[in-house]
Amino acid sequence: MRGRSIDATDLRTRVERGVSVPVATAWGFAFGATLLPQILADEVLGLDPGGLLYWQLAAVLVLFGLTFVSERVRPLRSFAVALFAVQATTVLDWSAVNALVATGIEGGFLAWVGDNALRMAVALLAVGVLFGFGYDRDDLFLHRGSLSRPFEPVSLPGLARARPWRWYAPRWGGGILVVTAVVVIGIQGAGLVVTTFSPAQLPIGLPLILLAAAFNSFFEEFVFRAAPLGELTDCLGKHHALVLLGTVWGFSHYYGTPSGVAAMAMGIVGGWFLGKSILETRGIGFAWGLHFLMDLVVFL
Repeated sequence: MRGRSIDATDLRTRVERGVSVPVATAWGFAFGATLLPQILADEVLGLDPGGLLYWQLAAVLVLFGLTFVSERVRPLRSFAVALFAVQATTVLDWSAVNALVATGIEGGFLAWVGDNALRMAVALLAVGVLFGFGYDRDDLFLHRGSLSRPFEPVSLPGLARARPWRWYAPRWGGGILVVTAVVVIGIQGAGLVVTTFSPAQLPIGLPLILLAAAFNSFFEEFVFRAAPLGELTDCLGKHHALVLLGTVWGFSHYYGTPSGVAAMAMGIVGGWFLGKSILETRGIGFAWGLHFLMDLVVFL
């Protein structure tokens, strides 16, 4: 373990100590190496983002390389790996996978399942890369975690009392699931996707949906949160790191299901809460489980 000390040190103190470079770099890549530029080009300027994703991948690789030569940006190494994994899967989503989805309903469903399997493979590859550079399970929160650990209160309604996570988890987790269901039903309607399967397809289709939900939820919880969270917390401070990673996750949901500005806002808030659970329970278990259920609401 890299021996981090997680606290809520004031960001101003960190900047005065010369940590402004990683702070500015992290936010620069959060805005510039995510889907935000594509959203602005497409929705605001009416431009075709074209090969922008490939330039972003190149920029993230440069950042990754700089973490080996500059002590200032060294704490952003896991963040660079995570961003590369996110953008690499986005490239695949927008190219090969979409081409397969366009081939028809059955082919599209299988391509969608394959896409989620690919996401799991990318997440496991990221785990291997980070292990290879000396990170361990503690650094990457690859534990179940404990809901008996304390929830750090924040000045928000319903979150201001000091209780263990086992009190907050079912209440807030259940609330998040209800909100997700309401939003998805409002967009997709009340019908279930599985009702479109024939009796012969159901024994295969339903397990594949469960598998896809497990794959996608692990990919997002690890890549968007667990992998970079520890180092970013050391570098930026706990609450700052949670907001930054929540923002990155929110941007990624603009073109998702649900989609749009509302989905992006939900992603930022939900990402903050899920990241907080990983950090404070010291494991990915609760976040992965809740995210799996959220994906089932969307996928089914």
